[in-house]
Amino acid sequence: MSILHTLYKTYDYCKSAPEFEPIFHMCRNIGAEIVLNVDNGVVSLNHIEYFFKPDVKSVPIPVTEDSFSRSSDKSPHPLFDNVKYFSDPDYKPLYLALLNQWANFATTKVKTYLKVVHDFVSNNQIDTIIDSDLNGKVSALTAKLDALTEKIDKLPAKVKGSNDKEQKESCSKMLTELSKVLADKQLIGCISWTLCIDGDIVPLLGNRDVRRSWIDFYTMNYSAGSEKQYCYISNEYQASASKHRGYLRNTGDGSKLISSDKCVDTISVSRGKFETPNQVCSIGVETSSKVHNTLRYLLNHHNPIKIGTQKMVSWKLSSSSDGVDAMDDMSELFGDIQESETLSTGFKSAKDFKNRIEGRCDSDADLIDTYIVAVDSAADNKGRLAMVFYKELNEYQFLSNVNSWYEKTKYHHIYFDKDAAGKSTLKHFVGTKSVYKTLKTIYVNRADEDVPSNKYNQLIHCIVDGKPIPTDILNHAFAKLSNRMAFLAKEYDNWNDLLNIYCGLYRSIGGFGMSLDKSCTDKSYLVGRLVALYHRIEEVSLEDTKRATNAERLMLSIINTPANIFHLKQKVQYCRANMKSQSDNIGKAKFFDRVENEIYELIGTTIEKGKLTGAFALGYSHQINEFYKKVTPTVSDAV
Repeated sequence: MSILHTLYKTYDYCKSAPEFEPIFHMCRNIGAEIVLNVDNGVVSLNHIEYFFKPDVKSVPIPVTEDSFSRSSDKSPHPLFDNVKYFSDPDYKPLYLALLNQWANFATTKVKTYLKVVHDFVSNNQIDTIIDSDLNGKVSALTAKLDALTEKIDKLPAKVKGSNDKEQKESCSKMLTELSKVLADKQLIGCISWTLCIDGDIVPLLGNRDVRRSWIDFYTMNYSAGSEKQYCYISNEYQASASKHRGYLRNTGDGSKLISSDKCVDTISVSRGKFETPNQVCSIGVETSSKVHNTLRYLLNHHNPIKIGTQKMVSWKLSSSSDGVDAMDDMSELFGDIQESETLSTGFKSAKDFKNRIEGRCDSDADLIDTYIVAVDSAADNKGRLAMVFYKELNEYQFLSNVNSWYEKTKYHHIYFDKDAAGKSTLKHFVGTKSVYKTLKTIYVNRADEDVPSNKYNQLIHCIVDGKPIPTDILNHAFAKLSNRMAFLAKEYDNWNDLLNIYCGLYRSIGGFGMSLDKSCTDKSYLVGRLVALYHRIEEVSLEDTKRATNAERLMLSIINTPANIFHLKQKVQYCRANMKSQSDNIGKAKFFDRVENEIYELIGTTIEKGKLTGAFALGYSHQINEFYKKVTPTVSDAV
């Protein structure tokens, strides 16, 4: 099934969600609300309310196919729009004409609402009214600010109340915002209407009757003016869409998923045998609206995962009345840092997911299709929007593959946990880090960098399909891990985090366990054990110093040329002699000698040439963990 057909099918499951945009509607920022009084047919201004960040409302408003894709085009939105569409002589007639057409079609109640707005706009210059209102508010705030300043200045320093200062700061902030809007009224954004009719307050923004009326009007009006063609998504004959909406990831995102070259005679463009976009593929205008609104809802309200300009989302369709289920804990699995709002029906899916990860779910899980989608654009908020990832598989297969990922890549991890008093405690758990944290540790070197989205998609593909981890990710991680000294120069040394993550990843392909294997004869594994041993010998002997050990200094050299392990052995001889001269460390020295003899019995007196493999990291980690074995870890399967 194609992604567009999947989204079309998903529309019926999530159209009743509170955040869902109806068809032929699009979310825009509402910067002001004009309240009108209607008394015996006489329309007058009540007041104007302005909204500034963070109080700006982003609400679905009625749009046309031309208005939602306008840039230099003058096409108006039907009811709520910018100031210039209510005042500018080039824009105002277009707005009034469209509003009048809609009013003539609408039922009695909605017709009354639309006629009130139409009459008020046609008989008044809205920009002049706003100018007057803003000037009045600025004057009042200026006077209030001066009075508060004078009041605060007269008070003694000891009795200056914080309430007066807060009022002054609030007035000053509001005055700054209003002054900006007064200088450029286009900063207001869209303006909404509220009517006071015979004492009843009727907000037109979000009004169900108004929304339903616009959908019916636009469907009929568009169908009457366009020839019906076969829609490749809905398998029905519909009026074909000539433009498709953008603004899928946010209200400022102009990137489009579907676009076509404009058929302009003055521009010479080679299109082969195609003369019009519909000859390539025909999509109905109603279908296009359903598909794009569904995708926007999923990308913004269904646990989206954000990686740079990319957004990824997953969902499944339930045959029950619950509708769309959100895989809530997938945000933790795939590395989402911020929590997002989801439908309450997602709780069951999250619980099932958690049970499957912990191996407590029955094997006969629901065979419901699960969908994963990721979109991205070459440039932020402009250009074409690409569908960089799409996967469809049943829930049982999906969760089984995820469970396999967790089982194969789990390893020992440590982290600092702060209590209510702010005290940090070092804690240990056995599990798998999220994909985001895994790739961030491997690829990110600076605070201003982000995880490469192509590597993110690559690893997600492997997890979802149950495939081995890509070798390029493993190779990059091992190359970074080998250069231990590069981490010591950083403000934050996360080499141990990388070591534990890499060991978990390498376990999935190397067949190693999580604890020390004293019978393993792998050359790389044994050399890793020796490096850990010599590192620990130097740590114990010179525990008061914070300098890098010889094992850390020579690690990269030993990985590239394993025979250099004998050079490291010679360098730590003085540490052994130092330990044997200390009564407290004689027992430790004998223990380290015994461990060394055990390893050399397996490795022999000579080491073959050739660069070491990732088993070196596991040998190093296993041996280090063995030295701290007396510390009993708290085991957890959660990231």
